[in-house]
Amino acid sequence: MSRTKSGTLPKLQRHKGSGQARVHIAGRDYWCGKWGSAAATAHYHRLIGEFLHGQGSPPRSEGGTGPVANPIPA
Repeated sequence: MSRTKSGTLPKLQRHKGSGQARVHIAGRDYWCGKWGSAAATAHYHRLIGEFLHGQGSPPRSEGGTGPVANPIPA
């Protein structure tokens, strides 16, 4: 993955294979839900808020929305 410039926020990206929204923060991918949904946008804003608040990497949340190694089932 490409790195962001210093002082910029990670962007919400679309994973084409699964149709999910994700954001790459502090070396981890966080899956936010279906791309384009209000829930995905809200989850992204919560993660960015936690990141900006100084927690470094947002905590792994319950419900399968935390970082995962491979979002596509084998």
